[in-house]
Amino acid sequence: MATGQAEIGGMQPEFLSRQGIDMKSFLEKYLRAGEVRRIVFCPDYSRAVAFLYEGAVIDGKKVHEPVVVVAYSKDAQQFWADIRKEEEDMGISVSDGVHIDMYRGMTTFR
Repeated sequence: MATGQAEIGGMQPEFLSRQGIDMKSFLEKYLRAGEVRRIVFCPDYSRAVAFLYEGAVIDGKKVHEPVVVVAYSKDAQQFWADIRKEEEDMGISVSDGVHIDMYRGMTTFR
């Protein structure tokens, strides 16, 4: 899992203020659909932001916004374990799993 304070491409502060879907729904609807390109876990906000592939289809419908916010109050290690367990159940190896970054917030230093 990559970590750091550097800005993570595509990450917008407003994503962190959105109400997230629950982890179970995310795993079943989004991760299992194979439409998740990468995930940024934000432990300080109890959120994860999943970036979807362009043209992603969820529940038979094309997604208009390529980002889904997931509410998650456990720690980073548990988040990683939950994602990898679901991928393992799907037959996806750790090396082929979705990329997960960790984001701790914007800095105000210039």
